Amino acid sequence: YQDLKREWNTDFGDESEVPFELNPDDFLTPDQRAEDEMNYWMLPTDQPISVSDYAPPEIQDATYKKVLQIAEANGEATLSDVFNYYRHQKDTVDKSSEFGLATALDHFGDRCVTNISRDEVIVWLDILKSQKLAPSTLKRRMNTVKAAWRMFLIDKERKDLNQDLWANLKYGKENPNSSRLPLHKDHVARLKSFCTGALLANQSQENRDICCLLLHTGARPTEIGGLAPEDIFVEDETPYLWIRANDRRGLKTDGSERIIPLLSNAVNAAKRVRSSNSEKNALSDSLSQKLRKIFDGLDIKFERVTPYSIRHTWRDALVVSDVNETMVDRIMGHSSKKVARVYGSNMGELTSMKQAMIRAYSHLGAENINLYTPDVKRNLSRR
Repeated sequence: YQDLKREWNTDFGDESEVPFELNPDDFLTPDQRAEDEMNYWMLPTDQPISVSDYAPPEIQDATYKKVLQIAEANGEATLSDVFNYYRHQKDTVDKSSEFGLATALDHFGDRCVTNISRDEVIVWLDILKSQKLAPSTLKRRMNTVKAAWRMFLIDKERKDLNQDLWANLKYGKENPNSSRLPLHKDHVARLKSFCTGALLANQSQENRDICCLLLHTGARPTEIGGLAPEDIFVEDETPYLWIRANDRRGLKTDGSERIIPLLSNAVNAAKRVRSSNSEKNALSDSLSQKLRKIFDGLDIKFERVTPYSIRHTWRDALVVSDVNETMVDRIMGHSSKKVARVYGSNMGELTSMKQAMIRAYSHLGAENINLYTPDVKRNLSRR
């Protein structure tokens, strides 16, 4: 390109008009064009290759592959390479899994994968145990790291690495007295009053809508927190939420994908969430903290009662209402049945689900009085 331009200027002068367009890209091979595009998005860092978060997906993908190729060529793949490979293959990694990966990277550092020993893994587990984490929480964090490790070993045929590095770990036994309690009927009454604006005047409408959707669906907090506008259907004959994986969060299990009909009290809240949630996740990463502050403000204070207790309350209410087990699992997201978009015959199932939820709604918290100690019962009436 430069040679042609220089030759033209020599013959006809720098100011003469070139009678045809010369595009530098016309003189590049496809590989050179890709390299040129990648270089445009490079960031000035100490890393061998670092690309802007604003780069097109195909550039980020190509950059990631190149980083991994360099690391493997040098025999120096690090823990972050393992975790990034896992994220790349999974497409969507939920918030809990991301936290597990980040915790491991924070403890071990971004070290070469060949320099991590089994003894160090045991030490890390002991540190996590000292933080009073429940065995189930420990297991979830370790399982994410273990899944990433095994995927990297198998796909990259790294037989030099210890396949059992994260296997057969002892997490301890769950304390039967540490499981979450469902809400008491007075807790439910306070939450209903909060949703209508009767309590905690300093709280935003968004926070009231979050609680309203939780209280009227029994969904997991992360499922409500990760709703995208296209997951909220309020103009249908039976309004509903479609709980499914998206670019904001994954799902706990494949069976978690489901439709949940909206009770009449929650439709307006769903409309507001959809309109305020168009460009970003309006229900942000601080959702857990928001809910805990709301519970504290409503004087719902008991170590085994958390915002997740709303979900336990719903399951109890469905059972008390004589809803069959299959329907309970469908509503709660424990079913193995794949969910399709609600068309035709599926609308009948959606209607049946709504009828079951209407029956259960009147039982929320009503059957739980015997789960609370006398001291807690005395405090329940406080406002």
